[in-house]
Amino acid sequence: MIINFRKTGNQRKADSDLLLKAQLDTLFGNSKLLVVGQFTTATIVLGWLWGQVDSLLLLAWYVISFIHPLTRILFTLVYLRDRQLRTLLLGNCYLFGSVLNGLVWGALVFLDVSPASYYIILLVLAGLMTMTVATSSIYRPAVTFYIAPIGLSASAQGLVYQIQYPEQGWLIVFLITVAYVLSLLGLSRVSNRSLLNGLQLNFENSELVKKLTLQKQELEEARAIAEKASHDKSKFLATASHDLRQPLHALGLFIGSLKFARSEQERKGIQEKLEVTHASLSELFDALLDMS
Repeated sequence: MIINFRKTGNQRKADSDLLLKAQLDTLFGNSKLLVVGQFTTATIVLGWLWGQVDSLLLLAWYVISFIHPLTRILFTLVYLRDRQLRTLLLGNCYLFGSVLNGLVWGALVFLDVSPASYYIILLVLAGLMTMTVATSSIYRPAVTFYIAPIGLSASAQGLVYQIQYPEQGWLIVFLITVAYVLSLLGLSRVSNRSLLNGLQLNFENSELVKKLTLQKQELEEARAIAEKASHDKSKFLATASHDLRQPLHALGLFIGSLKFARSEQERKGIQEKLEVTHASLSELFDALLDMS
């Protein structure tokens, strides 16, 4: 999912899950707006069509139209409570709910309404589809499976009116309906691509921030190691300097004593001490060279 990086199968699956989770965050974040809009619209339609069509049939449609908003509220509460739930399952549930909702609203055009009322219903459905594209294009399958049933139902009813009233020009209404539905589907595709590109860019930025943070930590660790090494080196040099001063000082004393030696035996004794001191200095310098 993240470009410019080679991914294993597990990494691609993780990116896919991350993308779906981001999509669900947006979808469920818009739940309040969509649920309130659907409740309001369904109630207005109920009041407007009351007395124009069979009351029991209209009430049945009205009750069924509540199924999707209520289940959406339930899934939203569940998702917001625990965002670590299986995103694929929730995505499929959301998609199924979109199909059901599209079928319910698409069935509205098959109520026994007058051709004049059919125009109003088309406007209502157009508004619902437009709002869905605006709020849910980040998850394109849900938009497609919501718009498709409505578009098919509306265009089919337009053809029925064309057959019943050929002189009233319903073919134009049918063609306009089909063109509008196709344009919405095209718009949802463009919007979806733009939104997904934005999400992918966010993912890349997040990954880059993680890498930079890791590099910063590594640099800080390396700096700490370097500072410790510098401190240890200074400590070692100070200790070596102290250790070197003692044999050098002794060497100077032995050389001075050698000048005032009174006998050959005393001179040999000082010479032996000089040799021991020289050996000690050689060992210290060898150790210093090894450390260097």
